Amino acid sequence: MKSVIKLFVLSFFLLACGEKKENRIIIRKTTKWENGNIRSEGFFINDSIKEGLFKRYYRSGKLEAEGYYHENKIVGTANKYFENGNKMNLVQYKDGIRSGFEEEYFEGGGIKLYQAYNRKGEGRFRLEFLENGKIKSVFGTPVVDYSTNRENFKVGDTLRIAFLVATPKNSKIQFHFYENFTTKQNGKDLEVNEKEGSAKYEKVLDKTGVINWGGLYVIRFDNGEGVKYECRGESIVK
Repeated sequence: MKSVIKLFVLSFFLLACGEKKENRIIIRKTTKWENGNIRSEGFFINDSIKEGLFKRYYRSGKLEAEGYYHENKIVGTANKYFENGNKMNLVQYKDGIRSGFEEEYFEGGGIKLYQAYNRKGEGRFRLEFLENGKIKSVFGTPVVDYSTNRENFKVGDTLRIAFLVATPKNSKIQFHFYENFTTKQNGKDLEVNEKEGSAKYEKVLDKTGVINWGGLYVIRFDNGEGVKYECRGESIVK
């Protein structure tokens, strides 16, 4: 019986103070406000590398911010909150770099800003809103980035284009794509993955020459407003 109690105490101590795994020790750290409430908390590997969920609190004890870290890099979605509990801001991250989109809200709950990022973490499209939901300003293009599967093509190769696109809330998206944007030939609607902010196109190339592809990207909001943009590119088939 004494051995069982000793084992329980040892397990509790390791869980509370640190877990040794593969020569690494995971430690939970906290800071506190002067009133005794927790100010911040999170887990560290070997006392210095952030790993897992981190939280920050207001002096009142209400949650202010939270986000996940992996090997000192923030990943996934980081959230900030007003003291009344309403969401203030959310940003998507990948390997410590802003990726996908960011949203900022008014304290009453309405959206204040939407921003979409390219693969380098640069903001390429931004919408600012008034508190009544109307669009205040628009910056950039909603097709924030694209890449092709290769630089040089020959007949028989498959051209694949991967797009990163803006997908604001309370809107409907249409991405009408043309194999030849100059003549508007062979048009088709690309399926937009609104959760990932992505769209894809592919085609087996059957002749040599320059392909002047492009598309028309339309965002229509529930309140009747909308934005429309063209995107273009070219691929050479030898």
